[in-house]
Order: sequence, then C-alpha cells, then structure tokens
Amino acid sequence: MRQFPAFPNRLAAAISSLCYDNASDMIEKKIGFDARKIKDYGIGTYIQNILLRVPDSLSAYCFNLFCYFNDIDYIQKEINQNFLYIPAAAPHYSLREHIILSRLAKKLELYLLHTPHYVVPAFIKCKSIVTIHDVIHLLYPGKGLAQKLIASFLMRSSIRKATRIITVSENSRKDIIRFFPEAESRITVIYNGVDEYFLSDYNEAVMKDSVSIYDLPSRYILYVGNHLKHKNIEKLVRAFALFSAQKKEYSLLLVGGIRLAGLKNELPDSLLSKIKIVPFIDKKVLKAIYHKADFLVMPSLYEGFGLPLLEAMACRTPVMCSDIAVFHEIAHDIPLYFNPQNEQEMLDSMLNLSENKKLKETMASKGYERAQDFTWKKSAQQHSKIYHEIVQI
Repeated sequence: MRQFPAFPNRLAAAISSLCYDNASDMIEKKIGFDARKIKDYGIGTYIQNILLRVPDSLSAYCFNLFCYFNDIDYIQKEINQNFLYIPAAAPHYSLREHIILSRLAKKLELYLLHTPHYVVPAFIKCKSIVTIHDVIHLLYPGKGLAQKLIASFLMRSSIRKATRIITVSENSRKDIIRFFPEAESRITVIYNGVDEYFLSDYNEAVMKDSVSIYDLPSRYILYVGNHLKHKNIEKLVRAFALFSAQKKEYSLLLVGGIRLAGLKNELPDSLLSKIKIVPFIDKKVLKAIYHKADFLVMPSLYEGFGLPLLEAMACRTPVMCSDIAVFHEIAHDIPLYFNPQNEQEMLDSMLNLSENKKLKETMASKGYERAQDFTWKKSAQQHSKIYHEIVQI
C-alpha cells in the first residue's frame, strides 16, 4: 500500500493518480468512503468493521479512503485492505468539509461516496450513501438550540441528496422518518454487529496483564460510553450513591470520556473514592473489564443502538438498562429494565442484581445467545448488497 506525504488537500486528487501504474489499472466505477471519524468511539467501531469486510465483496472497484494523513498508519495496521488513501484534513461539520470532499470526489471521478455519519458533501455530483445512526442531536443537543438547528439542516440536506440511507435500528428509522418523512422510501435498517473477540472464550491468564495497569476494584458496577447529555450519567452516579450506602463493597467503574466536575461538590469524598474512571480503551482491555464486572448499567435516555449492551452480553455479563424502545429491540426481555428518570428504580434494579445470583446466571446465558445474532459479517453483507445495487445502476 502506498502512503502519501502530507501535501495540501488541493493536491490530494493529483497525488492519488500515483497509485495507478498505468491507464489499464484505472477502474471505471470508483467508490469513496469518508473514514475521518475512524478513531471516534462508537462510529469508529462501525467504520472499522465495515472497512474490514465490505471491500472484499467489491474487489472489482477501487476504494478511495478519505482520511486524516496521521491516521494512515493506524488504518493500515488495523485494516488490511488495499485502499487508495486520500488525505482530507477538513474539520467536521464545516463549510470546508463540504468544499474539500466535493472537490476530491469530482477530481477522483467517484461513482459512489459513503459518508458514515450524517453529512453528505453538499456539492458532490456522484451517487451517495449516508449512515444516520440516530437523531440524538435533535432530541438532546448538547450545545443547545444552535446545535439542533445545524444538525437538522445537515441531516435534511444529506437525506435529500443521498441515493440510499442506512440506519442501525428500527427505532432510529422511525425517529428519522418522524423528523424527515422524505427519507422513508430510501432508508434501510442494518444492525451493528458485536466483535467476534467479545464472543470468544475468556482466558483469565491472558486477560490479567491487560487490566493490571488500571488497578480495578475487586467488585464493581460498570458503565461504558461517553458523557453526552442523553447518557444520563448524573442520575447513575446519584443512584450509585444510594446503592453504596447499602452495599459498601461495590465500586462504580466508568469507562469513557467521563467528567464528574459538576457532581464533585455534592458527593462526599468517601463516595468519590469508590468511583473510578478509565479512558476509552482497546477491545482487549475492555473485554477483560466486561468479564470482571458484576453487571453493566446503561441508563441512557435515548440511543440509536447501544453497542455496549451487546458487548456486555457477548461477554456473559448481566445487564440492567433503561426502559427505552431500542434496548427492547436489541436485547428483548434479557436485561433488567428501569425508568431512567427514576433514581429509586435504578437503585432497586442494582440491589436486585447484586443479590440475585440465579437471575444473573440466566441473564448471562440468554445474553450470550442473543449477542450471537448480531455479527459484523452479517452487517457487512447487507452493506455490500446496497453498494452493489447502486454501482450497477
């Protein structure tokens, strides 16, 4: 695979031609994929798993990967595919993003561009696929009305321009259509998968070293995710405070970009000492953390899918989660559900799971079976089908 030097974006299309040895190597229909979010949590998992598998079924076409130059080594290490790397240093959700990606698509003569988040470059002339994972920015805009208006404008523009729209759950499909009825005829649900690594057997000896640097509590409740408004972290911490008063042996382990600054003034030091924060980590460490957890808590007010739910079930970890539609869609009757607005219900569920060994064993068994229904192989096959339908037009 050829790597590009860090040339300005205006030269990226010209540089890309170096990857073709002669005119006979040119492929009539070229596919572009925006991989600039490949290191993001959640959407990065989606991007990596699609890129790992979809190109294999589209070997007759050249995959042009829009990415940040500094990510090329990472992509080559994690994803062994013959991509044509196109440096595209454009800030997300900016006018520059629309201009640069549109210019690159034109110069590369792309036939199809897949954007795995809700922004389709406004000036592209080629066919396009957009993946809209959820409408969180419309329901729970973390930065207020301005973010909601911008997100709504970008989603509507992308939906109108896209040849096909992909989303990750029936619940998200309904929400997208509720806000944008014009999407209904072009939207397809393709579930995310769970990495096979989480489903594989757990080896205590192998995993011990992977978590040793984090000095994990001996017994803990687990949360995995970020700290956006809809994640409902504050209520989780307050419910844990009530739980900890009765179950002093437990700690709360928060994995992800968690910030407790807003709660520190109202929580005693004795409780804060039982809350441990671990940054986003690789799947090897995360698997060990899932296995060692007493149970996972997902207190979200809204989700498009809920990947940690599946990952925990794949690791045979019991789960308690919000009584929201998408979790019922993904996990059926396996988790213990609670009202995410009610700290007392959250507390009661924590107490129930901490004391009911038989319930946890049943959850572990059923959860593992359910997780096997969601594979990235199946997801990639469904993505490939849509790619084929479009490139054959």
